[in-house]
Amino acid sequence: SHGISAFYIWQRTKAPMTFGSDFISMLQHTMDNAMAQSPVKIQLMNRFMDIPSEFYTPSKIGALFHQSIFNDLFSLKGLSLTVGLRYDYEEVSIKYDTQTSLDYESYRFGSKIGEGRYSVEYKGDQKHRYNPLLPKVALKYNFDSNDNIKANVYTLFSKGYRAGGYNIQMLSDYMQNDVQKNRGVLENDPDINNAIIYKPEFSLNYEIGSHISIFKDRLHLDASLFYTDLKDQQIARFAQSGLGRYTSNAGKSHAQGFEISAKGYILDNINSWVLALNYGFTDAKFDKHDDIYIGKKLPFSPRNTLNISSVYNIALQSKCLDNISIGASYNGLGKIYFTESNDFFQDYYSLVNARLSFNFNMGTNSSFGYSNDLELSLWTNNIFNSKFSLFYFDSQSKGFVQMGRGVQGGIDIRFKF
Repeated sequence: SHGISAFYIWQRTKAPMTFGSDFISMLQHTMDNAMAQSPVKIQLMNRFMDIPSEFYTPSKIGALFHQSIFNDLFSLKGLSLTVGLRYDYEEVSIKYDTQTSLDYESYRFGSKIGEGRYSVEYKGDQKHRYNPLLPKVALKYNFDSNDNIKANVYTLFSKGYRAGGYNIQMLSDYMQNDVQKNRGVLENDPDINNAIIYKPEFSLNYEIGSHISIFKDRLHLDASLFYTDLKDQQIARFAQSGLGRYTSNAGKSHAQGFEISAKGYILDNINSWVLALNYGFTDAKFDKHDDIYIGKKLPFSPRNTLNISSVYNIALQSKCLDNISIGASYNGLGKIYFTESNDFFQDYYSLVNARLSFNFNMGTNSSFGYSNDLELSLWTNNIFNSKFSLFYFDSQSKGFVQMGRGVQGGIDIRFKF
């Protein structure tokens, strides 16, 4: 198989930002400390600092790919080789124009001696092109099968890619400092251009596993081991001021672990019952990063993930009500680190959810011949009101935590026509 794809993204963003009176007070305090030994004092006159910003960030993206499958390799029945290659072309551009100013009055020994305006404007444009080659090789062996059992083992290698881009939110953080220096117009300033870009992320992925189906496809079992090498991994960081978040590249990291899953279908002439279990274990660490982070766990990479679900469908002999579905699930997650230093984390936690659905047959559309279906669902999430953290960040020497939602319930209505 082969294919080609291409598309163009046109994006223009207006992102005005306003720093309020607390920021002006903080800036005034910083300037007072810096000029503590000087007879001249500077008094900022603004209550707010507005930063009107406009960004033009178009992208041109194209890809060519081909995949070939060779069956009965070396005349060995059941052995197959899959070879694929993908060529990506991506051109990302940015054109930016953002500015701000602060009015001030100057005093000497308490007497006004002048007034003026601090100002800074960033203008610039840059373009970057990426054209990676992404290979894929998979070897699979299908064992002799019958109606009761089907099984295979496989090994897989692939190269992954995540595009680079621009941190447009970083400009406001730099501007806070440059406005105090009254730097005026900075056009394609190299420090600014280097600060806003982040590079692509590449991965080398290795996997070995097996798929098994038994009891006439009523039970499916899967297991796999994986190892991933990451280069220039894209990670989220907060600016030193604590007033913005940006994407940067770590040196190298790796992730290794395994996944197992089972899914069973318990059937009779009328009703059905589906049971599923999925478990994954991941150990992900920095290998080359800032020295203090080498060996630390990767942020936002759960060590354990567990899902157990059950759905029972009751078929009804009714002209209107087709079936009733009763479902419940258990979802476990953790340990999760939120910082590169691993000093804040969420231990393993679990959520139990339930859902009751009624599926109605509303008849057939006489004009088009398709059926109209109505689904009414009653649901509740986090039944036992588990407490857990979703996100954490530091800002101005303070830690902030976003907590997960407690027990919830609701009604969903879906109509298909």
